[in-house]
Amino acid sequence: MKQPEKKRRLGGAGGFFGSEERVYAVADGLVVDCVDHGTITRSRVFYDDVLMVTRHRMRGWLFLTLTGLAAAGFGLPGVLLLADRNAFPAGVIFLVIAVVFAVPCALRAALGLDVITVYGKRTKAVVRFWLRKERAQMVHAQVIDAVRRAQAAAADRYAAERAAYGESAPEGPPPPERGLGERGLGV
Repeated sequence: MKQPEKKRRLGGAGGFFGSEERVYAVADGLVVDCVDHGTITRSRVFYDDVLMVTRHRMRGWLFLTLTGLAAAGFGLPGVLLLADRNAFPAGVIFLVIAVVFAVPCALRAALGLDVITVYGKRTKAVVRFWLRKERAQMVHAQVIDAVRRAQAAAADRYAAERAAYGESAPEGPPPPERGLGERGLGV
């Protein structure tokens, strides 16, 4: 008998040169479905196993270079063809194609690509947002909130198990006063 599918929400999707990746949020973690040239892989990052969640903005120099070169490659002949009366329609077509490449290049250079990475113990999930910056901020906050709740629940379960067996938490050394490291770097 087939198990009922857990309810999942699409967190983000993206792709790169023939591969497509979709990240779904489920009750206990994130599910990453990756389709790479016909090979499908699924991995999970459980909220109680998360080590770190990052959010940063990148430009993608390969994307900028390729779209910029394509815009220049179609734009220069387009401008040269506009000067010739007989080739004016071809020049307009070349310039329209150049604009198709120049607009995404300019948008990516100006706005960047927001990337949220969730690192688990064995796996990671990467969600990319191009134009929807508010959604990126909302997803980042939701993931952090879910991780905090799951890890607090796991800590409570662990403390309850230890108390049930009559064990107490071992006392460790006091925390350093100036932060991490010998030179006092850190918080």
